[in-house]
Amino acid sequence: MFELYPLVEGSEHSRGARIGFSVEDVGTAFAEIVARGATAVRSPYESPWGRRAVVRDADGHAIELLAPGSVSTSAEFVSTSPSTV
Repeated sequence: MFELYPLVEGSEHSRGARIGFSVEDVGTAFAEIVARGATAVRSPYESPWGRRAVVRDADGHAIELLAPGSVSTSAEFVSTSPSTV
């Protein structure tokens, strides 16, 4: 998955994009990545697309983890903007 967001005045260009990875177990991947130094942005949670989580790498880039479940192609867009962990 690759998502593009509009550039917000005063932000860095690379922060307007988010990369996502499909993983088998979001909880395990999230815990391992955070243990290796990533910053937790949003702990694992259920969404219409499956179980998801968001972390930031050492450079501040958002990385989404997704374990696809029963995905409905008619689901409405749900923002994954950072929230509290």
